[in-house]
Amino acid sequence: MYLVLGDQEGEGHMVTDRIILQSNASVMVVQKAYKDSCWLTGVAFNKGVDFTGKGVSTQQESPYLVACNDGDDLLSKAAYDILAKHGLTIHMLMDWDEDSREGERFLEDMESGYALYTQSFIHLWVWFTSLSLPKGAVLLYQPRNAGIPKINDCEEDKLNVQFGYGVM
Repeated sequence: MYLVLGDQEGEGHMVTDRIILQSNASVMVVQKAYKDSCWLTGVAFNKGVDFTGKGVSTQQESPYLVACNDGDDLLSKAAYDILAKHGLTIHMLMDWDEDSREGERFLEDMESGYALYTQSFIHLWVWFTSLSLPKGAVLLYQPRNAGIPKINDCEEDKLNVQFGYGVM
């Protein structure tokens, strides 16, 4: 299954990315788990439809909405504090973020919130949704290139060529 990040409806900045996820649960079970995690925590990764029961997703600006507006790339301190009660740690966020290997810089930025990049957002979303998956159900994210060999490798002695340049 895949998760669409960004402007799915094409009404804003029109940038999207399809993220491949693996699960032994159906799409419907994963959808329900996301909604249940919103209800459980009062935090949401979407706006417009309120799955928290607290009106969070219908508010224009809320510290309990995660990365819902253009340019909004922070996990607020308020949302982090709630998610920490469910097991989220600073070290998990740091491990998920390839761009914040400078741990001290990351920890200094905590007053306003925690910067999220694509990788850390995906890992956070998967962790969040997994809070409400049925026992035995698994939802996994494997970064696109993790252990997958590339046909047109960039090394000189490999197939170092471009394909499909004209169609992209």
